[in-house]
Amino acid sequence: MKGYPMRSNGRFALLLLAILLAVPAQSWAFGYGDSQGNGTVLPGIHPASLSLAGARAVGLGDAASVMLNPADIYRVPGRVLNISAGAAIVSEVVEDTTGKYNRNYAALGNVCAAAKLQLSPGLAAALGIARLSDFTYEGIRYLTEDPLEPDRITGAESLQSSGGLWEACAGSAYKVGPLVAGASAGIRFGSADYTFTVTDYDENTETDSTWSRSFDSQGCFHLGVMLPFELNRLGISYASETDQYADRLALGGLIYTGSSNLGAFGGELEIADLGGDTEYTGRAFGQYSPSSSFTFRLGIFITERPEMTDAEKIGLALGGVIGLGAVNLDFGYSWTREERMTDIFANPTGGYYVSDKPSMISVGMTWTGGQ
Repeated sequence: MKGYPMRSNGRFALLLLAILLAVPAQSWAFGYGDSQGNGTVLPGIHPASLSLAGARAVGLGDAASVMLNPADIYRVPGRVLNISAGAAIVSEVVEDTTGKYNRNYAALGNVCAAAKLQLSPGLAAALGIARLSDFTYEGIRYLTEDPLEPDRITGAESLQSSGGLWEACAGSAYKVGPLVAGASAGIRFGSADYTFTVTDYDENTETDSTWSRSFDSQGCFHLGVMLPFELNRLGISYASETDQYADRLALGGLIYTGSSNLGAFGGELEIADLGGDTEYTGRAFGQYSPSSSFTFRLGIFITERPEMTDAEKIGLALGGVIGLGAVNLDFGYSWTREERMTDIFANPTGGYYVSDKPSMISVGMTWTGGQ
């Protein structure tokens, strides 16, 4: 701490009050709102889901499906191991009365490890751990508080945060006639750390205030149903609610084209209940396999929240798989754009333009073995 101006105390107290009153209804996408609210839900927990625009109901038969659609852990026979990690770079553009600013900051992306066993011809089990949401944010707001020189910047307020929400669970899938049903259960846990800094350029002082949030472990569960017909499939999945994570219902399908199975296309609709507000996400995706050792994937998604009419969010995704025998190398990339009219902090004045454009990359490996 380099100083402690009295007006910094008051400004900080007002900011905290605004956080408590305003943020829960405003959180969306990477940025200040999500860092203070329930975090930014990552657009996929591993490279495969990331490259399919965050698909949840339509799985890939891997072990990580125990945290998406648990019914789909059955579809690929044998033992499966998934390991992956990723990172994000967020570009934020802010335009307010003091000017237009562009900044970038880095965040940890998805991290996932999962394993699956084939217990019998009709029964499979899996367990896994994955990072679901991110609380990273770096923002600054410049202040003009000299009435004699209204255009002169006299100080700044900045916020840095980090942290994440994780899930660990185990489950099983069982084939019942033409259907496969699955269920999993576990806990969600995590934490977030914050540093709020007030800088007074006239007094040459800087005040740091820090605090943390700990997300106590809470039970969660997933339910899923899959209807496979040859390689094609229809799926529906449900994820339960916890304090920092909304419950989510997703349904969709994937259809292969032609007898060669080189290409496939599909789509999903996901509905999230945000406690008085509903978020709708539509996804369209496809894949193409020019050879048995390579598959390319492409996806797009659009998210709408009727309660936030002044914002829009779209995203693109791509990725694929390189086959090396029993081991596949997986990669995925996602880019999202969200634009809104708000302040970067708790919207005390309004009329600001903010654009967040996070890019996320994820890489990993999938090992598949026999019984």
